[in-house]
Amino acid sequence: MSATVRPPQGLVQAGIRQQTDVVALVMRNAAFLLVSLVYLAQSERTITGVVLFGLTAVWSVRRLCSRDVSERYVVCDVAIAVAAGLLEFAIVPATIADVTMSVTRVLAYPVVVAVAISHQKRWSFAVMAAVTMSSAIGDHLLYGAPSSSIMIFAINWWAATWIRRMVLKAAAASDTADAEARRAQLRERVAVARIRYEREQFATLHDTAASTLLMVANAGHLDPERLAVQAARDVAVLTDTSNTVGSDRDVDLVAGLVRVCAECRTQVTVRSSEPVVVSQMIAGSVMAVVREALNNVDRHAYATSVLVDVMPELVTVTDDGIGFDPAELGRGFGLRFSIDERMRRADGSAEISSSLGAGTTVSLRWPAPSAEVEAEAEAAELTDVGRVLRSFQYGLAFAQVLLLIQLVLIVFGVDGIKWGLSTVTAAMLFGTWIVVWFLVRERFMFLRWLWVVLLVVLDHWYLVTLPTSDFLSVQNWVTNAVGWALVAVLCGWVGSWRRVWIGAGILGAMWVVDTVIMVWRSPTGTVIEWAGYNVASIASMQVAGMFCGWLLAEAVHRAEELGRAQHAAQTRFAVEQALQQDYRKRFERLTTEVIALLGGLSDRSLQAADPRVQERAQAEYSRLRRLFAQADSFEHPLMQRLRPVFDAAADRGVDVTFDVQSRPPDLADHDIEPVASAIDHLVEGSNDRVRLVVSSSEEAVTVSVVSDSTDNVRALVRDALADGEFQLTVADTVTWLRVHLPVPIAA
Repeated sequence: MSATVRPPQGLVQAGIRQQTDVVALVMRNAAFLLVSLVYLAQSERTITGVVLFGLTAVWSVRRLCSRDVSERYVVCDVAIAVAAGLLEFAIVPATIADVTMSVTRVLAYPVVVAVAISHQKRWSFAVMAAVTMSSAIGDHLLYGAPSSSIMIFAINWWAATWIRRMVLKAAAASDTADAEARRAQLRERVAVARIRYEREQFATLHDTAASTLLMVANAGHLDPERLAVQAARDVAVLTDTSNTVGSDRDVDLVAGLVRVCAECRTQVTVRSSEPVVVSQMIAGSVMAVVREALNNVDRHAYATSVLVDVMPELVTVTDDGIGFDPAELGRGFGLRFSIDERMRRADGSAEISSSLGAGTTVSLRWPAPSAEVEAEAEAAELTDVGRVLRSFQYGLAFAQVLLLIQLVLIVFGVDGIKWGLSTVTAAMLFGTWIVVWFLVRERFMFLRWLWVVLLVVLDHWYLVTLPTSDFLSVQNWVTNAVGWALVAVLCGWVGSWRRVWIGAGILGAMWVVDTVIMVWRSPTGTVIEWAGYNVASIASMQVAGMFCGWLLAEAVHRAEELGRAQHAAQTRFAVEQALQQDYRKRFERLTTEVIALLGGLSDRSLQAADPRVQERAQAEYSRLRRLFAQADSFEHPLMQRLRPVFDAAADRGVDVTFDVQSRPPDLADHDIEPVASAIDHLVEGSNDRVRLVVSSSEEAVTVSVVSDSTDNVRALVRDALADGEFQLTVADTVTWLRVHLPVPIAA
């Protein structure tokens, strides 16, 4: 027989369980304290009752102060209720009109309900059974037979377990949905970080190695000392792996720019009146653009000084060099990737102004952090709090319906249900379920408050018209039912601490007015005691229920905050791992020869005047230019899908080459996946070489792959493309796959 494995508990479930433990503790012991005080203040007391409830009052104060939810203390709380039930014969007078509102019963109701909402069903059932059995024994000792009203414990237990089940089920669904959303978000952020990192590396290569290699390849007159310094600086930048693209941490931009400016050969002054704190993404983009601007000053401007002004949301780099004609400035890779693209990643912009003989100014701007945007982004990531509160409302409404069934069968069913106020009251209370259903889905504020007013007015009118002889009987349960109906209607509205107190005030005011009406119509000590027990037990549970709705929302919010912090840490780790294992590895392989060549120039073991060095520099520069030309295409979903398998092939020693003619048009996912799977088979089955060529037109994208492969690999390719059209040409061990993918027509 296989054992059932319980799924791991999510943050929302854990938070709600913690809150319900606290709510249950307060509910039980607040009722203990209030009931004990009412008993100790009433006229009819027994020695046994005074001792029991005196100790209970002291115990409840200690529990409310410590708020220790340990199981041993819960057992003690249950033991008090069981002891009160067993000692009913020595505490409750046999002449009591309504045993359901005796001091021992009103002490036990909160215990059954509180344990049911905070513990698993099997444990809460055991508590309910123990309390019911003790009350039955107490009834037998007091009356000679158990009262049929002990079934109230079972109904209350059933209602409370139903609330717990619905809330935890909603919490589990929230955890599942939140986990799925965070996984999808993590995949997206890792993918975005990879693209950003690759573009940053291309831009860095352009800013450093490409410019230096072009100088060497052109074989112009070069100052050996200046070339060595420049090559050494290029190597230092290319081998610096300290920056993480896309980090959310804040840094001081001024301090970073001071370090960048120290690399410049021209005299640079950094001017700022205060630290400028920005995210690392903005800092990285701005620092890289400033580095490129200073490189251009060193190489082309013939300037004697540079001024870097740093202000919030603005950095300007101004030199006193020879300047240039802006009309002759092209929008090649250098400007597009080194400046425009970097500032675009920071949601900023770059502006270059210059004229011949008047120097150059580069202005970099980025938007200030917007509290409104941040709040919207944060709100978009929140766990579904409404799901939990809706389930809590449904559970309360269901519990209220159970109470009404009990009310109709026991109270109005005594002489048969008659038309009149009793029937209208029952019908209206049953209608609360429908009202809650509408409120949960549509949030009709007018309907909510209209129903609150009608419920309260009906409750008071019922007490005004109820015969005083029925005040101390089960006929007076309507107030209890109305109270639970109010909690069900209002708990979806109490989304803040202020609203919780407003809701609790409305509920408390209703109970106060009910008590005043009863005492006004029947000013006896027995009525006052009966009303006191109602307030101490039932009203206190209802107020706790009101606070429970708010506490559940708070638990979900805290769980979401904790989940966001954990998710941020996981995202940083995942991004770092992806960059280290994938892109940094590719970048190191890409720059191995470049760094070796620059290293030789920096230590002067290689001479720029050597034709062989110039030839190597020209070859590496041409290779980098091809990569720059194809950089946009690497962001295409098809290329992103294929990059891991091509990298793995290169690690095995397979000669992998790309030829992507500009960025292809976007393709449908269902078209990409079969082709990508077929290419996976060809690349994974290759031991020598693979060449990928992608060309495109407005109507179609053509993917061509040439590789060495076996018949088994070709069979896998045919299976992957079985539902589409393709051309597969075989010559000895060489396989040529050609696929045409249609470009989706925009709607």
